[in-house]
This record gives sequence, structure tokens and C-alpha cells, in this order.
Amino acid sequence: MRYVKKMIIILIVLCCLVSNFIQTCASEDIHSVPRAVFENTSKQSPDLYVTKQVQSAAEGFEIPGDARFTFILKLNRKLADRQEYRVFDASGEEVFNTILGMKTPFKTDRYGGFSLSDGQTAMFEYIGVGTEYEISEVPGKDFLQKEPPAGTVITGTMTEAGAVEKFVNLYVPNQGKDPGILKIQKTVSFPTGYTAPPTPEFRFLLKLDGKRYSKEPYSIIDTQTGETLADRVTDQDGMFTLRGGQTAVFKDIPADVDYEVTEQKTEGWRMTADASRTGATMSPVTLEVFNNASASFAVTKQMWDHSKTEHGFTFLLTRADRSVWQGAEYYLYAATGEQIDEKLHQTDEHGTFILNPGQTAVFIGVDPGTVYNVSEIGTSDYIQLVPSKAEGYIGKTVTDSVEVLPFINKPAETGRVLNVTKIVENTMQEAPFEQKSFRFILYKKEDGTSEYFPVKGAVYRVESGLSQMTYKTDETGSFTICANETARFTELKAGDYKVEEVPSGTQYSPKEGQYVQTGTLSGEPLNFTFINCYIPKIQELCILKKNREEEPLAGAEFILYRDKELRDPVDNNPHVTDTDGRVHFPGLQTGTYYLKETKSPDGYRLLAEPLEICLTEEGEESKIYITVYNRKNFLLPATGGAGILLFLCAGLSGSLVILLYRSRRKEKRWE
Repeated sequence: MRYVKKMIIILIVLCCLVSNFIQTCASEDIHSVPRAVFENTSKQSPDLYVTKQVQSAAEGFEIPGDARFTFILKLNRKLADRQEYRVFDASGEEVFNTILGMKTPFKTDRYGGFSLSDGQTAMFEYIGVGTEYEISEVPGKDFLQKEPPAGTVITGTMTEAGAVEKFVNLYVPNQGKDPGILKIQKTVSFPTGYTAPPTPEFRFLLKLDGKRYSKEPYSIIDTQTGETLADRVTDQDGMFTLRGGQTAVFKDIPADVDYEVTEQKTEGWRMTADASRTGATMSPVTLEVFNNASASFAVTKQMWDHSKTEHGFTFLLTRADRSVWQGAEYYLYAATGEQIDEKLHQTDEHGTFILNPGQTAVFIGVDPGTVYNVSEIGTSDYIQLVPSKAEGYIGKTVTDSVEVLPFINKPAETGRVLNVTKIVENTMQEAPFEQKSFRFILYKKEDGTSEYFPVKGAVYRVESGLSQMTYKTDETGSFTICANETARFTELKAGDYKVEEVPSGTQYSPKEGQYVQTGTLSGEPLNFTFINCYIPKIQELCILKKNREEEPLAGAEFILYRDKELRDPVDNNPHVTDTDGRVHFPGLQTGTYYLKETKSPDGYRLLAEPLEICLTEEGEESKIYITVYNRKNFLLPATGGAGILLFLCAGLSGSLVILLYRSRRKEKRWE
């Protein structure tokens, strides 16, 4: 009994120690582990709902009750492997997954797959504010996707209100040989909840059995209401026209007749699928849906509490290569979904645009597949909640659907707080390729003197999304933040303070030479904003392909990527080594790249893995030389060497490239 009491006492002591330990704070250091504080506000982890609805394309034909529809879910660009979800039917009653009499959770498969029947809704709980999602439906026989149109995927970002997405299919039965109806439907992709501008008339050519279907009657109906808008006749060339939201109905079309419908190109509108459709007519109905889009993506500004402000917020739009996107065109919309004005707005010469809370910029005319980045220029008065990272949305791709990118802020804490904010301006039409941390030193004036002394151990926080990371200044009073971030010191005593920025290389120079700012902290916030002008170092990566006998290899093909996942190529076209085994990648900013060999020379093996190459800003030379051998991951600098190097950090100076060398042999660089 005595031992049992001792064990109970020991357990109680341990529990107390653990509870106290949870509140410890990490000191400021790039390798330290900070404390993460989460604000448990309502809807911190909102839910994602996916609903399935099926309609019949022909009156009088029932939808098969056993039809199942498969979807693929991605979260933050990764397949949602084994993600739990709940299922509800059309009446709101929960549907349970029963195995051997036991209720078990529904889970996606390892590929993010899940299935629903007509009228069912999948509820994915605890997705989290700021999470990016992508949902696609797997095509099924006898069913045609109506919403989103033309088989497009749905993409979005979770906000505190959650997200509700809907997929609508049309059941297209094929029964009998009686004459039927041919329907040609025109849809337009536009952000949900926003009023699309009037569309032009889109022109189509119809052929039956290879012949132009000329001077034949058809009706135009409103796709949404079913109302007949007009009765028309195709012209002598078999041409007819439709606007967005309309359907052309051709009656008494024989079954099993070859048809061809071709949409003509309309200026300023892109087709999201094939322009020409062919097939055999069915009974009772044949349906083809043609979808167009002029909008490409949208950026919306919101406040957490839906409040209004007296000023706007500035955003930066850049291309995949981080060059600023000057002259990008967009329309301005209000929170009601109505267009604010008919003016076609443009980003300025620095790639920036301004939105007030409740406004949305709908960008137009950007081709599918285009990679872009959007970030909000930080301010000390507000905290960015969505997206969760200060760098914003990176590596987004224009798709056939129109994605809306939300930026949500909340007011920062007031009272006695010292805020240090870092801003980077792009004066050379280029934005930084990667996030860089900037170092500062905090000083306080000694009472009764004119001298400033470093403030060590000062607690500050950097808030990102719904979490806040808490740090301390080190022994020298220094701390670090990245661009568009703010260090918030809330526990400082009143007095005179000075913040000094430590120079951070040749690419970043303080605007107007301002390295130091001073001020008095009392009962109101004291804000210091440090602005750097970014002047990029442009470099050229030079690759020499050799075999083990040091002979150059022609015909090797390489693609250089900006990301580890190999989604964002510097150039879509492969670079091929010439007869001297040389290939060049010019115009590169500092940062980390990934070199993938896509085709090896005849008789040689491909590199098994991409090579990670880090270009730094040190040194004065603008060319980096690397020799790549045929053995996988065998990477040597151009001055010669032996060994296998999986990671290369190559600076601008030649000395940083010479990581391995032969003492008795020197290889000449090639130009």
C-alpha cells in the first residue's frame, strides 16, 4: 500500500511538471522551436461540404437509383489519403457506413477517392481555415457533368464560413431507335455568387452524316428556366448562334446518325474543352455542352468581422518567374456580386492593385495553365488570417474553373505595443524568388541617459493565419522576420526605443538608406516599417554532360524547375546538350532549383532523381558551372573532381562552385 501511495504522488508531480512545461517559450533562433499559440475562435476549423445532384436530360426517364459517382479530393495540393467524412441524404438524415453490424467512419481511399449517390452530401470536418482544396469528379457512363460545366474541377480556399460545393450531372438515356432531340448547350465559367457580364453570341456549325445542317429549324431556350426565347433556322452553311446560359434544341433528329458540332473561335473567350464534338445521335436525347470563360481567377478582400475600413489594401501579382505582372486586366466587383463599374482595371507598373474590404478583382484573359502568385503587402495595423502564410498564394495555376482567392484580415492589438514590419518593393520589375528572413536589433534608451542598449529576452510574436509564433530576442537583442511579416512586442515597458536593421546582402537595400528608426512607446502602438528595394542578381546556370571517360555527351535533355514537386518549370521546353555536351539556363534569380534529366543520351541511364541546386547571392560572377555525369545523382563542378554530390549550393563566386577538386588536374571552363 505504501508503494501505491508513492506512485500516486509521483504521477501527480509529473502531471504538474508537464502542465507547466507546456507554457515554455523558445528563444529567437533560426533553429529553435517556437511556441505555437492557437486562438480557439468559432469556426477555426470549418467544414467542407460536397453535394451530388442528378437531373434527367429527357422528360419521362427516371434516373437509375443505384448510380454512384466518384470524386477525388486534394487538400493543399496533396491527395486526401484516408480522410474521414460523414454522409447525409437529401433530407438531412445521416447515412452510416456499416461493416459487420458496426458503424465505422467513411474514409477516402489512398488516392483521395470517395463516392456519393444522387442527393447525398459528404461532410469533411476540421479542414481548417486557409486550407486549399481541389475536387474533381470521375466521368461516368450515361451521365454528363453540368455543374461545374464541361467536367471542370472545383478549387478554393477554406474560410471561417466553411465551403459548400455542388456537382450536378445530367442523365442522358439511350433507349430505342425513334427520332429524338439534339441539344447544344452553352455555359460560361464565372465565380459563383458574382454576376457574369453579358456574353456575345457564340457561333456553331452543325453537320449530320457529314453534311451541313442548313436552313433547319431549332429553338433557343433558357437553360435555367426552360423558357423558350426564340425560334430560329440555321443559315445556308449550317451555322447557328447561342449566348451563355442558352440551349439550342433540334427536334426530330433520327437516331444513330453521325453528328459533328464545332464551335467557332470568339475573341476574348477561351474554350475549356474541345471545340469540335462528334458522335452518333441517341434516342430520346443527345446532349453536348460547350463551356467558355473570359475570367481566369479572382482575388477577394474580406475582414474577419466583415467590418469596413477607410483605406484599401495593396496586393502584388507576379508571374511564375516572379516578374511583376504589369497591365493584368480585371473587373471590380462588390460583396453583393454586382460589378462596381464597367471600367476595365489594370495592375500598375509594379504589378500591384488595391482592394477595399468586400471588393473582388476578377482577372480576365489569362490562358489555362498559366502559373501566377498573389500576395498582400503587409501592414502593422492588421493581421493576415487567410492565406496562412505571409507570402500569399504561390504557384497557383489558371484552370478551366475560376478560382477565387480570399485574403482575410483582422485588426491588430492596440495599446502599448511595438510593431516592426518588413516590406520589400520591386523596383526592377522582379519579385524575390524565395522568402528571405531579415535581421533586426532592438535597443532601449537607458533612463536618464542618451545611450541605447540591446534588449535581450524581449518576447515578441509573429502571427500567421490562426496561430501565433512566440519568440525572444537573443543576447544581442536581435530578431528576424520575413517580408510582409510583423514582429509584435507587447510586453515592453514604456520608454524610448530604437530598431536597427542589419544589412542583408547586395540584393536588398533600405529605401532612402534608412537602417535605423527611433520612437517613444507609451499607451499607443509604436510602428516601425522597414522598406527594402529588391535588386535581383541574375545568373546563368551552365551544365556540361559527360560520361565516366570525361567525354562530352550530346542529346541529353533537361528541364529546370523552381519547386521540388516539379510543377513549375523555368521553361516548358527541354534544354538539349549540344555536340560539346553543353546546355545553358540563363536569367535565373537566386534561390533553389531542381534539375531533371528527361532524356538521356543513347546508351546511358537517366538520372534517378532531380538534382537540387541552390544559387546564392555571394560573389561577383554571374555564371555557375556544373558537370553532370551519366551515373545517377553524380554531380561535379566544372573544375573537375570525383565523388557523388546530392546537394549543391552554388554561389556567384567561382570558389563556392569548387566543392570537390582534383589536385593535379585543372579543367578549363567553357563559355
